[in-house]
Amino acid sequence: MEVVLFMLISARYVVPITSPPLKNASIVVEGRDIVAFGPTVKLKRSFPHHKVLDLGHLILMPGLLNLHTHLDYTVFKDLIEGLAFTPWIMKLVRLGLRLKREDWEASALLGALRAIQSGTTTVVDSSRSDSSLKAISHCGLRGIVCGEVFGLNGRRSSQTVQEALARLLGWRSRANPDLIQVGISPHAPYTVSGQLYQEVSRRADEYDFPVALHLAESADEYQFIRHGGGRLARGLMVLAGWSRLSWQPPAVSPVKYLEQWGILGKRVLAAHCVYVDDSDLEILHKYDVAIAHCPRSNAQLGNGIAPLAEFHQRGLRVGLGTDSLASNYSLDMFDEMRAGLWLQRGMTRQVEGLSAETFLRMATIEGARAIGMEDKIGSIAGGKRADLIGVDLSHIPSFSNLYAALIFNTNPGNVVFSMINGQIVMEKGQLKGIDGDEIVKRADRARRKLTKVRQDNE
Repeated sequence: MEVVLFMLISARYVVPITSPPLKNASIVVEGRDIVAFGPTVKLKRSFPHHKVLDLGHLILMPGLLNLHTHLDYTVFKDLIEGLAFTPWIMKLVRLGLRLKREDWEASALLGALRAIQSGTTTVVDSSRSDSSLKAISHCGLRGIVCGEVFGLNGRRSSQTVQEALARLLGWRSRANPDLIQVGISPHAPYTVSGQLYQEVSRRADEYDFPVALHLAESADEYQFIRHGGGRLARGLMVLAGWSRLSWQPPAVSPVKYLEQWGILGKRVLAAHCVYVDDSDLEILHKYDVAIAHCPRSNAQLGNGIAPLAEFHQRGLRVGLGTDSLASNYSLDMFDEMRAGLWLQRGMTRQVEGLSAETFLRMATIEGARAIGMEDKIGSIAGGKRADLIGVDLSHIPSFSNLYAALIFNTNPGNVVFSMINGQIVMEKGQLKGIDGDEIVKRADRARRKLTKVRQDNE
């Protein structure tokens, strides 16, 4: 990857996000940082010795943040279709047993590659293994990589977290601290005991780990936590070998359950939050929990549509996530913005307050705010990291609303430039320092194992 020391990057438009778009503008990058942006003519006079990279008709904007991914499930794309949440997750677990370590690593690499190609520069990823850490590091992405922990046996909580700590501290020692944070992910209320949540919370505070988790995603989860039993108890509990455990449902909502065990707080990023009522929203607001809103995954599994307007009304920090390709069809955040906007307009039967700019902010500055990184990324401003993408919308003759033009007309092929931390990772649509063909070949080998399993079972 090319290291840029002093550069002036010019484009037809610069979209800072937190201020109005500028035409015929430039961004000055020194090392990993943005030092200035403004009219190109003015900046060329102020920085006469900087190398000029003229992106021509491109639209230059901050890189996108994907707040909920499982990159190592990328090769599962299209393989689990037409199933509701519980049978879907059961099939996902069964298929995953067929993959070896090198397969998971190949899958995660393909996910990191697809993220970059569609304009993402930062991901929040959850994984059992270090496959995502390796992939994110290899491809030069910025990210929070969270190691998943599971366990409904509360008596083993201390041991479970101790084992996770050894793993996560090893990850932290290998990660580039300027690009990657290591966090912990207590998976979900139906796979994590209250005692384990409690222990994770204590250790996350002690070791300064971000916390990512699934919360209130499905009706089956709500049934399991509120009343016990249901499809999750009959299916996943047996599949995971937990059928012998004595599960006493707490008879509260999943959000209240997590509050009771002390896991909620500012460092927590909760994915989904579809099945929440007013009381739950007050709890999330009270503890300043951030939300990764995943509209396409929620819709794909028939889980519903999260109450985004209520999130915003309560001032919750909300960003967007794609989830994995086991429950979505791309890691394209522009597609996520489009679908999210249309679903909300359709559900609420309103257009006011649901603008393209709102969703673009969720994929940039609001996403950065959700993970406590708004001082570094998410918008174009002096002193922030140079995480930038260039979008080619030359196929549109003209547009009156730049935000709408970006959301409704951008596909992965239109993202042709990407810079992360001051390093160019893609230029003119060509990857720099990443062998995309080799990554695809490795991932195809892993995917063939899964397609063979599916064919054998049909």
